[in-house]
Amino acid sequence: RIVSVAYTRPTSRIGQRMRELLWSEDGELMQNWFVAGHQIDPDHWYFHAAEGGRVLGNLCHWTDLTYQMMPPERRYPIRIIPTRSTRSDCDIAVSYIFGDGSIGAITFSAKGHAFEGVKERYAAHRGDVLVTMDDFQELVANVGPRRERLALGTRDHGHESSICSSYRTAADPAAPGLSPDYVWQSADLFLSTREALEGDRSLT
Repeated sequence: RIVSVAYTRPTSRIGQRMRELLWSEDGELMQNWFVAGHQIDPDHWYFHAAEGGRVLGNLCHWTDLTYQMMPPERRYPIRIIPTRSTRSDCDIAVSYIFGDGSIGAITFSAKGHAFEGVKERYAAHRGDVLVTMDDFQELVANVGPRRERLALGTRDHGHESSICSSYRTAADPAAPGLSPDYVWQSADLFLSTREALEGDRSLT
């Protein structure tokens, strides 16, 4: 049987290019996300305990991409540091310190409604590479003195490439796909993130 996980952003053109650029350098990686999500009513099903709240419903996409941008041999142990001013799931900040000293930070806010839907801004720095990305529509990278820009006509969150990858894996079991170990590790990260935020305490 083939199991496909719908974390599509890393498979997008911009997601793949970000990883190529950042993995071409050595040293610690600094990542920063700012995400403006949808404001939803307090009685929305997202907030039901069985559904996992905003972390499992929304934040998991960015915990996964933050995790995937880290080279595998540098990820563990991971320390999770939560920050929240209230018990609300609508304004969340969480930081990660990875095994090699790299840092990742995600800030999620849901004040009002973004006209074009969820807005995402990402910045990362490793070695001589500095990348900035807006809404998976534009990527700007500075590699030493060289500047690279990838601008798409529309947002590409990787849905098409993810579906095509699942199809290829189903048609040819030898085709490359994400390992079961990765699926467990990514799930453990967002479940631990929820635990840290709900308990208002750091976890490793």
